[in-house]
Amino acid sequence: MKKIVFLAIGLLFVCNIRAQKNNHTVMESGVGVSTYLNYPAVSVLSDACEKYSSVRESVLLGRRHGQVLYGFKVQYQQDMSTSMLNEKETMNLSAFSLTLRDYASFGEKVEGYIGMNLGLSYTINKLEASGVNYDFNRFGFLGEFEIGLQCRLSESTFMGINGGVDIGRHLKKDLELPATYTQNSTQNFNGYHIAVVFGVRL
Repeated sequence: MKKIVFLAIGLLFVCNIRAQKNNHTVMESGVGVSTYLNYPAVSVLSDACEKYSSVRESVLLGRRHGQVLYGFKVQYQQDMSTSMLNEKETMNLSAFSLTLRDYASFGEKVEGYIGMNLGLSYTINKLEASGVNYDFNRFGFLGEFEIGLQCRLSESTFMGINGGVDIGRHLKKDLELPATYTQNSTQNFNGYHIAVVFGVRL
């Protein structure tokens, strides 16, 4: 009986050590391309451009508990030019999201995951009309379904690829545009993204 008790205590001790090893903080950065489709609300002006693509950078800070990660992700796209070339219009997009991922191992060094990001977006559109510069700020929502594959480079570093579908919407409907300009009737900016990521485990 004593042997069984000691064996059970030993197993619990080993499992606890392994669980602690599987719990760690993750910092991840990525750079890739986002594409918005179906005449997205990238421009504040009436726009006939079917799609836009731009470089997007991201940083994720999360806590991994076994095969599940909880985190916070920040994404940024800078100076995306729109089709309004005469007005020199650009859009900057920032997104702040909560992240949930579920991992699966494929051998000792390779892992895959599916995940979801849900949060707020903030865009700034800048344009020039009749020699006057205008700024338009809009808040919105951004949701993402993602899938990724990563390879462990060492005990503390990894590298991988990430892709997913983005669903976003601006909240502000009415903008004070310069005279003679028509506002873009679309509020959605949906599309997809793909990125290369590099991360560390602390």
